[in-house]
Amino acid sequence: MTKGKLSHVGSILAASRGVAIFIAVLWHVDILLFRYYPNYVIHESTFKFLWPLPLPLFFFLTGVSFSQIIQNNRVGLVANAVGTYSYLYVIWLLVYHLFFLAIGHEDFELGPVAIVKRMLLPAPELWFVAWLACCLALCTATRRLPREIQIGMALGIVVLIPSIGYKISNFALYNVLFVYLGVFQRETFLAFITVRPGVTFAVCAPLYAIIAGVMIPSEPFAHPMLAILQSTLGISAVVAGLRLIHQTRIVEMLAWLGRKSFQIYISTPIWLNLDIMVLSRLYPAGSHPSEHFVQAATLPLCIGVFGQSILTIHLIGRRSWLLSPPASILRPIEDAVARLLARITIPSLDGARMIGRFSRQRPDA
Repeated sequence: MTKGKLSHVGSILAASRGVAIFIAVLWHVDILLFRYYPNYVIHESTFKFLWPLPLPLFFFLTGVSFSQIIQNNRVGLVANAVGTYSYLYVIWLLVYHLFFLAIGHEDFELGPVAIVKRMLLPAPELWFVAWLACCLALCTATRRLPREIQIGMALGIVVLIPSIGYKISNFALYNVLFVYLGVFQRETFLAFITVRPGVTFAVCAPLYAIIAGVMIPSEPFAHPMLAILQSTLGISAVVAGLRLIHQTRIVEMLAWLGRKSFQIYISTPIWLNLDIMVLSRLYPAGSHPSEHFVQAATLPLCIGVFGQSILTIHLIGRRSWLLSPPASILRPIEDAVARLLARITIPSLDGARMIGRFSRQRPDA
């Protein structure tokens, strides 16, 4: 690819992350409104249309970003990413815990046992960060296996999801597949960005909406293969749509948002919970605020959370230890992860070599 094409592709990938973070925040605003206002019935339709898109898109783009690193066996760079994610997970979990305790959030308890429990059992606010680290480590550990086996393993995990029950673990396991797809389909995806985006969008967007219309919100993983199809169609529609308008200011704004998406994601839960808690105290559910009022609050809350998160990132500073681990801390973690990945790497499965080795060891008749 030429330098111009690489820049063009990079802006579309960044803009895709911008779309994903916007939908993720809007989705979480909707979920928390439903929690504080039980009569908020729009939650189900929003869930049906939004849940299959932002997280698979994030994980798929992560796989695309790390594809060459993993396939070229650059374990050190993977270890650096895993160490960074692990550090940020622990630091921000402590920040969340202290903040929510200070405002009297009902889901947070005081004491070291509660903090340790939330670290070991990925917290709802940060499971995404912990799972990114796990997925990158898994892809690196299995990198010597044939890609068919790796994709089959990830598909098997998705198919088994309905037996687990509706929990955060379902969302985590579901997205393993999209990391692997991103790792192995990088070149196909980059070529896809430049080929007939109009036709792709015209086909994928309506099909995504049709499948969303028949999904059951309370059982999103009841039909895992249908869910995979819906997420794949959604990813294709987003990328193709951005390709159609890639020279507009909208894509530039989304790309700017996408480049800050990880930092925005980390700081979002604080403002999201605080804003909706304030709203619920000003207009408690017992006062029966109208359905139209709660619906009208969704988009302003989403925009407000974005503004607060971006301001938080600006005030903290990119080089702050809250957003970037100090080298003195990261280096030991990185070395430990690199040694662990080298130790647990699954060897390649070469059928001919295994049969030959067996025949050499077999005693003569």
